[in-house]
Amino acid sequence: MLLFFIELLYKVISRAQSRFEQKIFENVDPLVDQIFKKLKSFSIQIWFKIPRGFKGRYYLRWLYEIKEYEPEGLKTTGPFLLDFDKSFIPLRIAPESPQKASSSIISLQKVDRGGDIWEILSNKSKESVHYRCLAIIAPPGFGKTTLLRHITLTYITQRQRNQHQNAIKLIPILLYLRDTYEIILYQFPSPTLARLVEQQELVEKLNPPPNWFENRLKDGSCLVMLDGLDEIADKMQRQQVSSWINRQIKNYPKTRFIVTARPNGYNEAPLKGFAQFEVQPLNLAQAREFIGKWYQQREISLRLGKNTPIVREKAKKKANNLIARIESNSSIGVLTKNPLLLTMIAIVHNYRGALPGNRIELYEEICEVLIELRQRAKRLPQTLMPAQQKTSLLQLLAKTLMEKGENFFDLNEVDKWIRDMLAIVSKNKTTTEQFLKDIESTSGLIVEKESGFYEFTHKSLQEYLTATFLKERNGTDFLVSKISNTWWHEVIRLYAAMGNANKLVIAAYKEGITGNINLLTLAVDCAEEGVGVKPLVREKIELKLLAPKCLEAKKKKIARMAAQVKLNRRLRNLLPISETIEIDPRCISCAEYQLFLNEKYKSGKNLKPNHWKTYQFPMGDAVKPITGVLSSNAREFCEWLNQQSNTLEYAYRLPTKDEIQAEKNQVSHRKNSMFEMLGYWCQEGEYLLIEGLPETYWQTLNKEIHKIIKNDLKNLREFIQDLQKVQTEAQKLRDFLESSCNLAQELLEARIRYKRSIDGTMDRVRDCQRNVQKVRNTLYSYASELTHILRLLKYNYIPASKSKNKY
Repeated sequence: MLLFFIELLYKVISRAQSRFEQKIFENVDPLVDQIFKKLKSFSIQIWFKIPRGFKGRYYLRWLYEIKEYEPEGLKTTGPFLLDFDKSFIPLRIAPESPQKASSSIISLQKVDRGGDIWEILSNKSKESVHYRCLAIIAPPGFGKTTLLRHITLTYITQRQRNQHQNAIKLIPILLYLRDTYEIILYQFPSPTLARLVEQQELVEKLNPPPNWFENRLKDGSCLVMLDGLDEIADKMQRQQVSSWINRQIKNYPKTRFIVTARPNGYNEAPLKGFAQFEVQPLNLAQAREFIGKWYQQREISLRLGKNTPIVREKAKKKANNLIARIESNSSIGVLTKNPLLLTMIAIVHNYRGALPGNRIELYEEICEVLIELRQRAKRLPQTLMPAQQKTSLLQLLAKTLMEKGENFFDLNEVDKWIRDMLAIVSKNKTTTEQFLKDIESTSGLIVEKESGFYEFTHKSLQEYLTATFLKERNGTDFLVSKISNTWWHEVIRLYAAMGNANKLVIAAYKEGITGNINLLTLAVDCAEEGVGVKPLVREKIELKLLAPKCLEAKKKKIARMAAQVKLNRRLRNLLPISETIEIDPRCISCAEYQLFLNEKYKSGKNLKPNHWKTYQFPMGDAVKPITGVLSSNAREFCEWLNQQSNTLEYAYRLPTKDEIQAEKNQVSHRKNSMFEMLGYWCQEGEYLLIEGLPETYWQTLNKEIHKIIKNDLKNLREFIQDLQKVQTEAQKLRDFLESSCNLAQELLEARIRYKRSIDGTMDRVRDCQRNVQKVRNTLYSYASELTHILRLLKYNYIPASKSKNKY
């Protein structure tokens, strides 16, 4: 009995203790939460150097507002938000007239110009009227709002000097005009800028001191950012808001202003005295950086903030996978110039695995986001008609353009094409011009290139909308009839990815097997990407055209066609690195190079690599990179490609050293890259250089070269010794020749003297001959006279004469 009471007492005490602890924890938990919140707020203030008082509360409120980032209007986002600061990629902006600014969501402008916003904010003093007011113009999805949030976060965390050493301290004020324009227009009297800021929900709850914003706006301590002028749908209202902004600039002459808008929205309500800058498209390096940051933040969020080497490695692996997929598909790669589309690509890749095998879901999400979801996310009023009706009209428009073989269309043409459907789906009698303007201003899927002339933002979207139009109407037979027309090939690929691809694959293969490489390439693409391809058909395509052994088939025709398909697919999927330049990150294979060799051999040129034993690549090397190519042959290969393409739209050449180096820095993730253990030719001005060999190879090569040079130096020394001997013998020969020359000179002089002596003797002989002749003549005369005398004496004609003897 005693034991029973003891046990009962123990249970009572235990239960009382449990209830007592529960009551304590119920009261302690709120206290702990409050202490934690205070500590969190305090730590944030210390970490970011956020001031105290109202300014500190204002900064903290904006910090919580901006710190977590969620793209506006995306259907697929996932369960976690990203850290805005760690996901942001600096955007480049460049001076541009809004009339020249592109409204296309996929800009085709150069991607290598422009500078950072902080250079503009820091290089000019706040008294400069020209740079005191900036209008940042960009198409949908180019990150205008994101840029303003980045500027706001930088200023409230006191890190502007990290962005630029000359950046001055300013108080950021960010207003979304879509949320405030009704107050500006309908409140009486019209609010001042300071009053408008105080009425914002974010600020109003903080109970700002009287005239706090007014005083700081007047002394120029603030940076006012007004986002989304174009998001005021009504043109007249937008112009009234522009006038209000101009008045605020006069009221606060020391304050800096930034206004963002899309090109068309700004053109209809321009601001006075604003310097216009256009956000530039993302380049490849920026896209890679964003994907890397996005995946790292995503993996850290999934693991509740754990940032370990394993987490970072997993994020890097996923990011590299996406980058490789983008780089292998140029039709998707071109979309990465737009930050919003790049975000959508990353999200779809992460949650749906839709790249690049199935682009349809990506294009579907792009169109849905741009036509409907983003408008809804920004709480903008529905314009003209529901999104489904807009999509149907765009599909009809795209299909009609494809049938006419055109990208451009004018207002009168499109009115004839869609007038009837527009009248059916539009309840408020929307005109064709209103429809086009609405699509251009809200989604950017259509852009007005010239006055009255429009086109789709990118041909890939036109082709996708055409494919969806045909898919809804079972257009397989229609596309089979277009199978030989290259204009329709991308539509066929997209249609095949939606289903019913079997008939298209068979038709392309049958037409192409006679030698049409474009059709064989189409058959391969549809077999790989298509849905509904029968296993036997897919297997046949793989065996005939895709398997490596096809490239080494005994039948030269099969091997040649397989190599041509491989080369053709390579040239269709080059990686864009700028507006006008695309690069192939993989080396040409032996099988592809063999096509070039065969063509040159027919013209009498043998350009095979020296290490090949025959004119054909070694068996088993078909897909291996071609090596041992001379620089002259590398150039000639590019010229051959240009002859094969036979177009003036583009030309093939070897990459430059800078292009190779920039690409090399980004390919650690890529398999079968040209940058793995291979050297390759690149051009530097008029010369060709070898790039890409790993350091270990150069070290080995350096040792081999050192040995060769050492041996050559030894041979050179021996050669110099031999040369010295030859030089000695040559000197002797020279002396002998010089002596011979002197002797010859003396002989020549002796001959001259002898000749002169002979000439003198001959002169004397001739004188003697003349004297002898004279004597002879005299003797002849004497003889004649003597003969005459004798004759006279004979006949006594000569009288005798007396002569006296003198003695």
